[in-house]
Amino acid sequence: MSDYYSQENHGPFHLHSLGDFTLTSGQVLKDAQIAYATQGTLNAAKDNAVLVTTWYTGTTKIMEQIYIGAGHALDPSKYFIILANQLGSGLSTSPSNSAAQGGAAFPAVSMGDDVNAQHRLVTEAFGLDHLALVFGGSMGAGQALEWACRYPGFAQRVAALAGVGTTRPHAVVIGKIVQDILTSAPGFNGGAYAAADMAVPLRQHALYWTNLAWCPDFLDRKGWEPLGHASLDAFLTDFMTGYFAPMDANNLLAQVSKWQRADVGGIAGGDAKAAYAKVKSKVLLMPISSDQIFPVTTCIAEAALIPGARLTVIEGKAGHLGLFAIEPDYMPQINAALSGLLGEQV
Repeated sequence: MSDYYSQENHGPFHLHSLGDFTLTSGQVLKDAQIAYATQGTLNAAKDNAVLVTTWYTGTTKIMEQIYIGAGHALDPSKYFIILANQLGSGLSTSPSNSAAQGGAAFPAVSMGDDVNAQHRLVTEAFGLDHLALVFGGSMGAGQALEWACRYPGFAQRVAALAGVGTTRPHAVVIGKIVQDILTSAPGFNGGAYAAADMAVPLRQHALYWTNLAWCPDFLDRKGWEPLGHASLDAFLTDFMTGYFAPMDANNLLAQVSKWQRADVGGIAGGDAKAAYAKVKSKVLLMPISSDQIFPVTTCIAEAALIPGARLTVIEGKAGHLGLFAIEPDYMPQINAALSGLLGEQV
C-alpha cells in the first residue's frame, strides 16, 4: 500500500466492511471496505444526515477542507455529514491496497457499485432509512445522480456539481487519453510496475489535466499567481505535479474506467430517461460556467431528462478545477445553492 494513501495524508477516516461484495458486473470484490469520515452529530430523529461523495483523484479530506464547516451550507453544527471515498480511490478497497485482487487483478468497478457500497454504509453503520441530501462534484456528481435513480426517494435532495450521470463521448475520449498516458509507459508492465517507472507518465498525466481542467483564461491571465506560484513552471511542478505524482496509476485507471462507463441508464436497460423517470428526489445540477469537461450545455441536456430538476450555473473563470474553490466568489454561490435546496420542504 502506498504511503500516500494514509491516515496521515487523508485522515482521519474509518473503514466499513462490505465482505465479499458483488459488483454490478457480477464479479466479486473480495474483502471489500468503504473508507469514510464523519462530521457533526446524528440527531435523534435521524433526519439531518448528508452524504458527500468524492471526485476523480479526490478523497474525503479535500471535500472536508473545501465544502464543510461553520459558515458553510454543510455546517456540522446542523448536519451529520458522512463523506464516502469511492472504490478505487486508494482509501476504500483499491488496486493499491487489495490483498486478494491488487494491481491489474482489480475488477472493474462502476458508479453503481460505489452507490451500493454507500447505501450499505449509511444503512448498516448508521441505521439510516433516508438522507437529507447527497452532494458531490465531478465524478461525485455522477454518484449523486446514480443515487437518485438507484434508490428512489432515499435521498430527499440531490445536488450534482460540475458533473452528470451518464458519460458523453467527449469525456470517454478524455478517459482514453489518460489511459494511454499511463499504460503506454515502458515500465507499466501490465500494471505490475515499480513506482519509479511511473514518474514520467504521472507527470504527463498532470500536464494533461492542467491543460484540460483549468480553462485557457485561467492560464492566460496567470491564475497561478494568486495561489502563490511565481511562474507557470513553478505551478506545474509544485501544484499540479505535486498533486498527482504520489498517486498510484492502477488506482487512477480504475477510477477513469469507472467514469468512462458511467451510465445511470444501466438500471433501466441503458435508457437514461427511463432511469431518471424513477427519481423522487429534488434534484439540482450546478455546472461551472467555464468548465470544459462538463460544459453547461451538457448539464442542461442532463437536467432535461430528470423530472423536476433545476439548474443553477456557478459563475467562475477557473474551469473544472474551480472545484478547488480558488476564486473568492465560488463558495458563496455554492453555499447559497445548497442552502436553498436544503431549505426546501420535501
